[in-house]
Amino acid sequence: MDEDGDIDLADLAGFQNRLTGDGLTQPRIENSSHSGCLRGTRVDSKGNVPYPCEDEAFYFAAEDGRLHIVHENTVHDCCVEDLAATLSIDGNVLSLCERGTTPIPCDCICCFNVETTVVDLAPGAYTVEYCTYWCGEGAECHVEEIMIP
Repeated sequence: MDEDGDIDLADLAGFQNRLTGDGLTQPRIENSSHSGCLRGTRVDSKGNVPYPCEDEAFYFAAEDGRLHIVHENTVHDCCVEDLAATLSIDGNVLSLCERGTTPIPCDCICCFNVETTVVDLAPGAYTVEYCTYWCGEGAECHVEEIMIP
């Protein structure tokens, strides 16, 4: 909206960029980041694990249209770059897919902590499906029921 006092196409374009068809702001990922390889968790190609990963865990915190997710001790290639989650939405189901890109062949794995914040969620009940690596039908996912205040 250009605030020139006239309602015209410039105002409409700005308005459409902020709204979806149902008049609500579209939920989106505001931030997704990772810890880097956690110290002492590298596993070589022979399977030697000098210090195994702790148990995998998920933590969820919801407040004022925001959902913060921490995925602890997720396993990925130790050469991974751009490890982050992506979001797709179907009704009240939030599907997050955690993937990393590995630019070079890699023969070791590490544990990582991945943190993701989803914003612009309307108040209500949601089902969160958080999947790693291969995301899609048949993938192993952590599912959690969350209430957004």
